[in-house]
Amino acid sequence: MSAGSAPAEPSLARALNEETHALRAFVGLLEDEQRALFDGNADQLLVIAEEKNRASSQLSRLGLSRAHWLSARGFGSGRAAVTTWLNQLAHDSTQRAAWRQLLELASRAHALNQENGALIHSRMQHNQQALAVLLAASDQAMLYGPDGQTFAGPGKRHLGSV
Repeated sequence: MSAGSAPAEPSLARALNEETHALRAFVGLLEDEQRALFDGNADQLLVIAEEKNRASSQLSRLGLSRAHWLSARGFGSGRAAVTTWLNQLAHDSTQRAAWRQLLELASRAHALNQENGALIHSRMQHNQQALAVLLAASDQAMLYGPDGQTFAGPGKRHLGSV
């Protein structure tokens, strides 16, 4: 490693720590979202969605900054670039642990996002089925006949029809 690159090394280490902190907060939002989905709290989901958008933008900026730093120093891009950078640091277990933690958090975020997507899909299906039942019931208004028994009426009349 050249002496000129040594001062820049800690800046990537700080960036990894910042990215880990932001990703940990994002995972917390996903966990909050999951609780709100289980509880059926739509108002909270709207607030969380806004926070997730901001957090996602921040994570994108941090990831792009890391990628740019590595690329500008000839390490390439992606996970392989970080691995190459870490190998150049010799036995710095602090940075390896930070990278491992970032990868674990990213995996947790991915799993939570998949679970939340499945919950949302399930809720949407349930709501669509309930709406279909309600719409079908409204098209078949129950009327009373001369004998007092109920029967399905002719349905809704459209404007302009006789």
